Amino acid sequence: MNNVQLLRVLGILLDNAIEAPLEGELPEIYCAILDYPDAVELAVANPVSVEHPPAITQFMRAGYTTKGGGHGLGLSTVQEIIDQTPNASLQIMIKRHHLYFTIILTKTGGE
Repeated sequence: MNNVQLLRVLGILLDNAIEAPLEGELPEIYCAILDYPDAVELAVANPVSVEHPPAITQFMRAGYTTKGGGHGLGLSTVQEIIDQTPNASLQIMIKRHHLYFTIILTKTGGE
């Protein structure tokens, strides 16, 4: 994944978190970049509705959106970039009323 792709992926995830409906008592988004000896982890999280959690199985489908017309390509673009990057993986989960997108980039020799 080159720098432009990395910034694009992070930008899409942050945009989605910022544009998500405000939920909970502290409607804050979280972003973390963690550098481990064998990998770099990028995580973005935002609160989600306890009563109506999002359908995470649909997120990566091109055209899926909760925002209305003209949207729905961002997460499929993220998936495309991840699929084209051999040392990258994407995890999506709902935990403690937050939606987490975590990208793990395993380090290869010389990084």
